[in-house]
Amino acid sequence: MLKQFFFLNGLYDICCGMVILKIMNIPFLQTLHLNMLQETQNEVYERFFAYWIITYGIIRLSNNYKLIGFTYLVESFVLINEYNYNNVVIERAFIVMFSSLILAKEALYLTGV
Repeated sequence: MLKQFFFLNGLYDICCGMVILKIMNIPFLQTLHLNMLQETQNEVYERFFAYWIITYGIIRLSNNYKLIGFTYLVESFVLINEYNYNNVVIERAFIVMFSSLILAKEALYLTGV
């Protein structure tokens, strides 16, 4: 069941990135990721954020659970680092930081690491 979750989370991430890029229009997903950030008025920044989300979404579609685990670690560490720069809304980003660390542990557990 966890493997299916990673796959569905990958699809979700790809959709979120495409919505940020305005390739798709799903109103609920439009601000979900961007609402974690303090500043989202820079279109280039938003596009690069979307590309990053799509990239780790694509990786999560694979069966490489070590790599999937690392995407969750990177996601968590990026948000923690951006918190240090006061660039995230902590109430919104904390859930993602915490859940990403748990999902990283679970994905890496599947590989025997």
